[in-house]
Amino acid sequence: MRVSEWLRAGIAAALSLVAMGDAQASQNTLSQVTPAQVDEVFSKWNRADSPGCAVAVLHDGETVFTRGYGMADLSHDAPIVPSTPFHVASVSKQFTAAAIMLLEEQGKLALDDDVRRYIPELPDFGTGITLRNLLQHTSGLRDQWGLLALAGYRYSLDLITDDDVLKIVLAQRELNFTPGSKFMYSNTGFTLAAQVVKRLSGQSLREFTTRNLFAPLGMNSTHFRNDHAEINRGEAWGYVPAPGGKFRLAVTNFDTVGPTSLYTTVEDLAKWDQNFYEQRVGSAHFNDRMTRLDPLTTGGDNYFAMGLMMLRYRGLPIVEHSGGDAGYRSEILRFPEQHFSVVCLCNTTAPATELARKVADLYLAERLPLPPVTFVVRDDAATRRAALGKDGIYRSRDTGIVMRLDVVDGSLHTIQPSGKTPLRSDGQGHYLVPEALGPARFEPATGKALRVVTQGEGEPSEIWDRLAAYSMPAGALKELTGRYYSDELDVSYSLVERQAQLVLERKKYPPDPLTAIGPDLFLSSQGGTVQFTRAETGTVRGLLVTGARVQNVTFRRQGSSTDAR
Repeated sequence: MRVSEWLRAGIAAALSLVAMGDAQASQNTLSQVTPAQVDEVFSKWNRADSPGCAVAVLHDGETVFTRGYGMADLSHDAPIVPSTPFHVASVSKQFTAAAIMLLEEQGKLALDDDVRRYIPELPDFGTGITLRNLLQHTSGLRDQWGLLALAGYRYSLDLITDDDVLKIVLAQRELNFTPGSKFMYSNTGFTLAAQVVKRLSGQSLREFTTRNLFAPLGMNSTHFRNDHAEINRGEAWGYVPAPGGKFRLAVTNFDTVGPTSLYTTVEDLAKWDQNFYEQRVGSAHFNDRMTRLDPLTTGGDNYFAMGLMMLRYRGLPIVEHSGGDAGYRSEILRFPEQHFSVVCLCNTTAPATELARKVADLYLAERLPLPPVTFVVRDDAATRRAALGKDGIYRSRDTGIVMRLDVVDGSLHTIQPSGKTPLRSDGQGHYLVPEALGPARFEPATGKALRVVTQGEGEPSEIWDRLAAYSMPAGALKELTGRYYSDELDVSYSLVERQAQLVLERKKYPPDPLTAIGPDLFLSSQGGTVQFTRAETGTVRGLLVTGARVQNVTFRRQGSSTDAR
């Protein structure tokens, strides 16, 4: 049985048991947990001089624990409480998906309709993109945030509107891949889904979801914020750590909804979670369809349903989604067979998913089939030996994204634009690598590694191949310098040589030193790669830029005979 079919069958069976009121559902008693044990999970943020988190623990339709830790507003000493509204970032996606599902139940659309039926100005990429593709991240559409960053927008600094997103999306000429053939997370799909809701219902996504989802469920503190300047009384402001144990304000600055921009509380999300058991919104099949998994056209599995991820944790099926924007982190973690959930909302860069799982570990201690796995930064002789031969540059076969690993003071670190970060290890040969999805292992496990394989529980694997060491030939940089233009982004990049290094200059961003990692292939100091392209004569004609969730954006060289496609 395919993994997706197995997960679907297990989760559907769990939901149907609850819906039928099977007496066995009540046997899922929880372990005895004291408030102090949950407090310990959040102890780092349980202070009057720190932002923090709100948490709610839900079981059999009851809230068994809820509490706030830290401060919602450091400027005014306002503490976090269960009724504090948070920006929940990508947790928003399941509500946008639910809006599309409700419109389907109203007979206004079908999930397998071509998106261009409702957004005819979307480019014809030569293959259809369905609404289902949008909601399951199989559309192939380049991610809006990656495109905007490449075009010169600074995330959470420059105001970004729906119009800004649509303008850049409608200018695209290529997809990351053929729709339906692969999974690649794309916020763009949910912005377009929000536009479909608006055009079909005659209401904004905010109005439609408030009337059809939030009001019927009594979620009176929940709404999609489509005006960044709107005052949201009592909200948690986002923060990021600053030197000296201090914090800096880090809030969102965009007027775009669909993939993000939901404001809600742990109390309201408890009501949403309960709708998956005692249905008050949607038809009898609404929840089954929200959690349905569809195979890829290539025959592979996709673990993403309608704005929800269908995975496993310590041997049990889970339904979850996390979120992260600016200084906000969020997680809804549901164990359908146990009718148990944890909601964790944070206004700082706390690991909300990890925290929610630690809380679940407490309450489900006697029901989780597999033992817990702890990843920590280790500094011992065995860890130092294991790091030998693993430093280098690795490139994902699937996405083309590159990650760089270095040994620093004997331990393995990932090198990112934000700095060097030591990898956490389980002591059994697995590591947590920020660029990768799920725990990573090196092959071979000892000696010089040839590849990194990452795979989380219930997720497909991803392979990262080590790139061979490369040095630029002397004098080879000069032919790469010049000005390059992308009509898909309407932006120009300048490539200049400075102190024997190629440097990329672009609007609003600091100069970006590039590192040669292969013939005509460079790694950006900001992440992503730059691949130069050549004509048959060997002359440089352009470049392809690949970043997170954006592949091979074309730039053509200007001011020469190669200034043509």
